[in-house]
Amino acid sequence: MKTVCLAVLLLTVLLGHRPVEAGPVVDDLLTRYDAIHTLSCSVRREAEHAGNTTRMLSRVFYQRPDLLHVQNFSPVKRRYVADGERMYYHVDGDEKGFSRPIAELNNDWLISLRAIPGTPMDHLFRLKGGRETPADPTPEFPIRTACNTESAYAILSQDTSGRLARIELFTTPDHAILKARFDYSQFLEVTNGVSIPCLHLATMHFGEIETKETSRFDNMTVNTPLSPQLFVAAPYFKDVLFVDDFKLIYPD
Repeated sequence: MKTVCLAVLLLTVLLGHRPVEAGPVVDDLLTRYDAIHTLSCSVRREAEHAGNTTRMLSRVFYQRPDLLHVQNFSPVKRRYVADGERMYYHVDGDEKGFSRPIAELNNDWLISLRAIPGTPMDHLFRLKGGRETPADPTPEFPIRTACNTESAYAILSQDTSGRLARIELFTTPDHAILKARFDYSQFLEVTNGVSIPCLHLATMHFGEIETKETSRFDNMTVNTPLSPQLFVAAPYFKDVLFVDDFKLIYPD
């Protein structure tokens, strides 16, 4: 069964340029990204798992509120369009696609829709409301924050410029066993005081199996007007029958 490669299974947070005691880290960071209204970019992703390498190429167009157009070129051709009221998802060659009103989407779909591409907002959304406490600093990461929710246990590290540069995810609240690590670099300041990391390196552990993923965000433009036609679904999905349950597309 084909599945949707939605957002990352992890979390992130950080503090802007203020000390941890100044307020919730997650809320501070989410507010910072309010300055981004539109964004477009190319995404190149390479995943290494059990000796196999998968490469993905896509183009993304994002606009507030709830407008998104993602076209995956490889390894599977598929398209995702959200028009502000409804989202549409279709894999090339399938007779049917998935569609549902945005108001009825589950949390994973909403995060994939509202997280700005290239940012750690998907993780921030998952960490909202978590318990945040200062963690021991290092020379490389002078501000580190432990953030625990009911189901996620993370340490978030900021570099000397106050940018989120590493996320570590653990299996237990005491942060004893590392489950995954995400390193962010090659920051691009896209608007006043707001930077997006254009290189993401992820290492994830599933039992004894290690998966590594490298994501590169190129050709990035921010707060540039986007064509309204990008968010009109009909021209991109001719002769596609949309249903609201993946089991109606892939019954097995």
